[in-house]
Amino acid sequence: MEDHELWGLVNNAGVSVYGMIEWCTMEMYSRVLDVNLMGVIRVTKAFLPLIRKSKDNYMDVFSRITNIGSVMCRNTFAAFSCYAISKHGLEAFTQCLRKKVKESGVRVSILQSGNFLQATSLYTHDKVNTIAAELWEE
Repeated sequence: MEDHELWGLVNNAGVSVYGMIEWCTMEMYSRVLDVNLMGVIRVTKAFLPLIRKSKDNYMDVFSRITNIGSVMCRNTFAAFSCYAISKHGLEAFTQCLRKKVKESGVRVSILQSGNFLQATSLYTHDKVNTIAAELWEE
């Protein structure tokens, strides 16, 4: 990728499960953390050299990394602990990254989106039934 540059990166990963803490398996926590937090870290680490390269080649233009968080990291519910924990972690990662790359002129932002439960089909009837069945089996 020597000849390539990247001006911006938007990390918009998000999966969720619901269930009270005692009901959620460790596999459920791992699955959500792997996408919502570890996936963002993996993608950022993979593309950060290209972001820095773009900034180095054009000093008057800012490169940017934007992570999509959630208001759920500020206003949590016990039934969404897997998701809330992952978004808290994303907030911490974003703050660390922002401090690390600030001197190089790369800007890092986090957008904390609102309630997607009503605005999207994140929890369809089938999805709710699948999660409920998984919780019941445990």
